[in-house]
Amino acid sequence: MALKLPFGRSNPPRLVVRTLIATSAAIALVLVVVFVVLSMEASRRVEGAAIDTLDATERIFAEIERHRQEESLIKLNALAEHPGLTAAIAGFRATDAADRAALQRELDRLASRLAVDALVAAAPDGLIVASAGARRAAWLPDSYVLASGTPDELPGIDALVRRPSALFLVSGLPVGATNPALGHIYMADAVDDGYATKLATLLRVPVAVVVNGDVVASTLPGTIRSAMLRIGATLPKQGLVHLADEPFAIRQLSSGRPMAVYAVESVGAHRATRNTAEILGI
Repeated sequence: MALKLPFGRSNPPRLVVRTLIATSAAIALVLVVVFVVLSMEASRRVEGAAIDTLDATERIFAEIERHRQEESLIKLNALAEHPGLTAAIAGFRATDAADRAALQRELDRLASRLAVDALVAAAPDGLIVASAGARRAAWLPDSYVLASGTPDELPGIDALVRRPSALFLVSGLPVGATNPALGHIYMADAVDDGYATKLATLLRVPVAVVVNGDVVASTLPGTIRSAMLRIGATLPKQGLVHLADEPFAIRQLSSGRPMAVYAVESVGAHRATRNTAEILGI
């Protein structure tokens, strides 16, 4: 004779149901707590890794800058000692077409050899008399090196000069002692996205170049760049900032001049989540 259960097959006891619900809820709660703890640990690891990256980046940048400045001095010395350029400068007369053509030929030759964006010859008052190089269009003859003021106000190395098409880092060689009709020969390299790309390739981290709060060059995506532009004037020298709702670790790599180069390393939630998954082994 079969025993009759006090409850139907489809009607389990309430205590069992409550126990199962409570157990499931407890397991879910434990899993949530574990995931939160691991996410925090992953975020801490990501932030720590970003800071380590920026520390290394700062050291590499210092070495790159030292090498670049040494190279600028070597190029200026090469200009000063180049016999063809010296002869063209000594014989230059602004009113003589042949003299202007001779100076132009030397500038064209040297701009290519020295791999500068522009090589510019200017009169003592800053009036450009000849220019050469891939970015010569930014330095057209009969325009002035500076929109206002005189070239004497510029530092000899790494002056930041704004031209209609871009900003340039400019280093000058005084030549007035050779010919009073000329004042300087300038080497100019553009500070644009191409400059930022070359720098980011060497540093292996995204970079942004900020001048007076304006992001003039970067390798950042458009939305991140726009967000950085909005807070450009208040960017800290280092720390965590939120750009387009994503946290970034930033570090100012340059100092002592109006142009600030920043390394920008993402510490976003997607990276922390990826690290969490790696910790969980999924």
